[in-house]
Amino acid sequence: MKSIHAVRKSRGWASRFETTRSEIKTDSSGFGNAAAQESGFARAQSGGDLMKIYWLRQLLVAGLLVILAVGLDLYMRQFPPQATGVTGRLVLFLTIAAALFACNQLLFYYSQAHAGFMKHRIWNKMSLVIFIWLMLSSVILMALFMLTPLPDLLQDHLWMMYCIGIYFLFIMNLLVLSVVHRLVEPETAAERKLIYTWVAGVAGLAVIFFVV
Repeated sequence: MKSIHAVRKSRGWASRFETTRSEIKTDSSGFGNAAAQESGFARAQSGGDLMKIYWLRQLLVAGLLVILAVGLDLYMRQFPPQATGVTGRLVLFLTIAAALFACNQLLFYYSQAHAGFMKHRIWNKMSLVIFIWLMLSSVILMALFMLTPLPDLLQDHLWMMYCIGIYFLFIMNLLVLSVVHRLVEPETAAERKLIYTWVAGVAGLAVIFFVV
């Protein structure tokens, strides 16, 4: 009888030990789930902060483009290019070079926020796509000039002309970037491609303004 009682008692202790172990596992599992949820919340919050910083940077660069347009407008009103000669061309050249830098800066911040930028196979044909888009935009602009009172509107509101100029400048910069993308090694970083694009754009501007 004593042996039977001892066996029952040992079984009871074993059952209590297993119950305690299962409770510990449940608690540790709950702690692990809570930690995972907290980590996911921290990552989401960090991602939200990064997107806020991204949009703030983009807005600052867009503001720089507006400042350049307004500054160029004020300069052109006081010092027409025909009257200033080389100095006027130099100011216009530097302004467009700064605008190109801002366009590439927009693309650089975009590449930081989107890791797949310029890695899709469509970028191998993007130069043709952007060229067609540029031609369509030019045809539409010419049609608006001939069929609508757009020229008179632009004379009264020069800021609209600068907006159109920045739009075409951005598209042409994308076209140069697509060509650079095809010429360089596939492993080349987006930042380096954008640097090459800006240098090529500035070199082309220098030829147009001071050589041709």
